[in-house]
Order: sequence, then C-alpha cells, then structure tokens
Amino acid sequence: MMENINQLKEKHNQYSQAYPLQNLSEGEMAIYKKLEEFREKLRFPAIKNDIGSFFNYLIQENNYRYIFEFGSGYGHSCFWYFVGGNEERLKSVILTEIRDDLEEYYLKNEFPNSWREKIQYSVGDSFEIIQELKPPIDFLLIDGQKALYREFIEIAWDHLSGGATIAIDNAFFKGSLLEDGLASAKATAAIRDLHQWVHEGEKNKRWKSCYFPYADGLILLNKTIY
Repeated sequence: MMENINQLKEKHNQYSQAYPLQNLSEGEMAIYKKLEEFREKLRFPAIKNDIGSFFNYLIQENNYRYIFEFGSGYGHSCFWYFVGGNEERLKSVILTEIRDDLEEYYLKNEFPNSWREKIQYSVGDSFEIIQELKPPIDFLLIDGQKALYREFIEIAWDHLSGGATIAIDNAFFKGSLLEDGLASAKATAAIRDLHQWVHEGEKNKRWKSCYFPYADGLILLNKTIY
C-alpha cells in the first residue's frame, strides 16, 4: 500500500513539473532546456516549474513591472517571469547573487536580447544593491541565505510599491520548521523565527500572508495598502 502511495506521489510530482511546459513556445522550450542543462551540471536547487508558472501568473494578473531577486543563481526563475508574453509588461528585472561562479552560466543562457535589455545581473551584496534602487519593487523573490530572510525583507520594505508581493521560497526548509536536526541549528532557528514574524506582521495588518505547500514551502506576503 505504501509503495503504491509513493508511486502516486511521484507521478503527481512529474505531472506538476511537466504541465507548465505545455504552454511554452518552441523558442521558450529551447531556452528552458539550456537552463535544465545547467541545473543538472551544477546540481543546483533551481526553482520548480510549478512555482515558476505560478509566479508568471501573479505577474500577469497583477501587472507587476519591477522585479527584484535576493538569490538568483544563474537566472532559472527569471525565465518564468518573461514567458507567455510578459516581455512587453516587464520594465526591470534585477537579479542578485552572492556566488561569483554562477554569472558565467547566466551569460550562457539563451535569453533573447529583448529580455537581456530589461535584466540586470549583479554579483555581490543584495543589501547594498537594493538600497540604490529608485523604482518601487512590485515583486520580490527571497531565495538566498535562510538566516538573512527576515533582515533582507526589513531592508527592502521601503523600496516596495503599495500592494507589492514578497515570495519567500523554501519556507518549510527540509522540514526544519517542525523538527530539529534536519538543517543547521542557525538555519532552523531563522526559519522558525521567520514564521513567527510573519504571523505577527499579519496580526498588525502590515501584510496579508499565505502559505503554499509547493515543494519545500512557499510564503507569499502582500504589502498592505493603507
């Protein structure tokens, strides 16, 4: 019985990751395959297709134009911002990454020039980069060092537009939210503190929040408009 359940879960996961690809154009699929090639080579924990497709939907429905990422890898999630005609809508996509070995892979991506004109890829301190921005951020993806999640959101807060969405990836973090010993003590403490902080912000009407059980957990915060 357990084996059948596990097989069903695996089929469900395969379908969830394959379904978003059905709507890609031939050119978009070629870009995706190159990204997957890098993911396998680097064994990089790139964003899942279902989450990427969900972000694409949020951007379209809310007409988000300015995007900022804390922890971008080589640009896998960026792909999902642009597909499906979002290219005309987006004004600026700022990707930041602390690792200096991933930029060469970003440059090897087969992104069209029309995408690259709107993308700024920066290697360095995301905290410094975001404070130099003038346009308000409509969509902020947090996917860097877990211990810095809360601190980065506080720094970014005044740079967010009213009604902006903050997406916090890996919010369950290998189950460390519920059980000790599954991640480092520092990361575990940071993740638990983050969830408590999110609840407090909800009570204080600072934002509206929602938790999604996608992959390793996803939290969405919507900045309250007063």
